[in-house]
Parts: sequence; C-alpha cells; structure tokens
Amino acid sequence: MIRLVGGIPIPSGFHAMNKFNEAFDELHRKRKWFHVFPEGCNWPYFQPIRPFKRGAFTFSQRYNMPIIPMAFTYRKPTGLFALYKGKYPLITLNIGEPIFPDITLPRKESIMRLREQTHKKIVELAGIKNNPFPSEGD
Repeated sequence: MIRLVGGIPIPSGFHAMNKFNEAFDELHRKRKWFHVFPEGCNWPYFQPIRPFKRGAFTFSQRYNMPIIPMAFTYRKPTGLFALYKGKYPLITLNIGEPIFPDITLPRKESIMRLREQTHKKIVELAGIKNNPFPSEGD
C-alpha cells in the first residue's frame, strides 16, 4: 500500500543518501509534503510501536517543519466487510496534533526530544497501554 502512494525506502550508502537528501531539499523548496515511517519500515498489522530512527526527525528539525503523528489501528471486519474483506482487518488512521521541533535546543537534543514526544503520542493514538519498545532505535 505504501509504495502505491509514492512511498520510497531510505537508501543506505553515502552517495545514495546525498542524492536522497538533495531530493528532500527540492521537495521542501517546492513546499511539498512528505511522509516518513520513523520505524524504518512498515510491518502490516503489527500493533506495538517499534523504536524510531532519527531520520524523520532530522528532516523536521532541518526544515523547522512539524511532525504530524499518525497511527494505524486494526479491527476485525464485520457485516458486509466481513464477506468482502475476508481474513484481512479494517484499518483506522488516527491523526494527532502537529509536534514542532524546538529550534532553541542544540540540533541533536532537539531531534531526540522530537523523537520521544512523537513516539509517546503515536503509542497513545494507537491505544496501546503497555508498549514493549522504547522511542529510540539507532
């Protein structure tokens, strides 16, 4: 589903990452929106929120742009959806209020704080009471 809406993986390697950063600079210059999975990858139907990578928060801090926390939750299909969808769950997208980077803090501290705040908010949006993973994952 993510690739169908234009999602791309973050590359590894110095040269590829430089080109990737240039592409994000161009998107920002054109005032385009972009969506990053801070977990580094998407595991469909996996409910706990895994540790977050720094990348998404680095872009937010670099461009002084907000993070809009979003959490997918899943529910068993009922009624006509149960007949049509079969074994696949229905998805609800929960969207939180924007979280802005604190640009008065040193860069690294601002990124870490933004990552922790966002992880906490997404766990809350997903309705998870005891998430087994911490916010940081690098």
